[in-house]
Amino acid sequence: MSSEPINNDVLVSILMDDYDILVTQCTFSGHNFHDNYVIQTNEGKAYFIRVYRNGIRNQNEILFELEFINFLKKRGLNVSFPIPRNDGLYITEITCPSGIAEFVVFSFALGNFPDPTKEVSYLYGQFIATFQKAATGFEAKHQRTFDLDLYHIIDRPLEIIRSFLSYRSDDLKYLEHLALVIRDKITKLPVHHLHKGTCHGDLHLMNVYIDNNKFTIFDFDCCANGFLAYDLGSVRWDFAFEDELWKAFLKGYTEVRELNKIELQAIPLLATVRSLWMIGHNLTYREIYNVGECDDDFWDNNIKFIKMWVLKNNYF
Repeated sequence: MSSEPINNDVLVSILMDDYDILVTQCTFSGHNFHDNYVIQTNEGKAYFIRVYRNGIRNQNEILFELEFINFLKKRGLNVSFPIPRNDGLYITEITCPSGIAEFVVFSFALGNFPDPTKEVSYLYGQFIATFQKAATGFEAKHQRTFDLDLYHIIDRPLEIIRSFLSYRSDDLKYLEHLALVIRDKITKLPVHHLHKGTCHGDLHLMNVYIDNNKFTIFDFDCCANGFLAYDLGSVRWDFAFEDELWKAFLKGYTEVRELNKIELQAIPLLATVRSLWMIGHNLTYREIYNVGECDDDFWDNNIKFIKMWVLKNNYF
């Protein structure tokens, strides 16, 4: 899964030939889950390029993501959207040092990462509610290889954690017990009151930009079908010990989209799940995220965070 930057001249040539985009500057903006580039044109426009790492997403999964983004765009949501090639397709194959990769050109989001003040959190709540309303009714022609179900967000992460944490048996037992408790609490909810739909899947403040109090959302790489409350659990996880920010978010959100009592009960549970999912995700792609050998500092920090959250919510 490791990769090296693509030669800029190769990218520039493809953009000119297949997109009629005349590039004046192409900047590699770093390795993340995928590789990212920012390009400037002779017309003063900017675009974002994502080069998908080999072996993480197949073409159907990428097309699911792009379908969802285009659906949201048609619904009027501010979203970084894919730019079609001259032939109308969205995905371009490219030869890179690690083999054949696929890339997509996206519109550039204006602004910067939001500074989470109460005012911004309130506006963020309104925006995320607008996003979830806009997502209603989406039906994809292509498929993901996963749903954001309890296996994907609890069971699978725990399987991954076991293979790395066996040397700290007390911590492993703690996380196994926590997973059982949270899973039991979720399954005992009247889940028919938990609305389902297509979720962003990785909703946090590093996947939105704000410009003049207007948000643009991007990075839908983890999008899939699941409980809408899962995305809200991710926001709660982002604001875990910032209760005033969470209250401001919730105020803004519920002015646009109503939440029922069961969804409100599920959100902190799914915030706990988010911690487990994130650990499993980071371990799976540890080469990308520089987790290294998953040393004691890694586990100390994660276990401390989770225990503080569990104590705050009196789960056991």
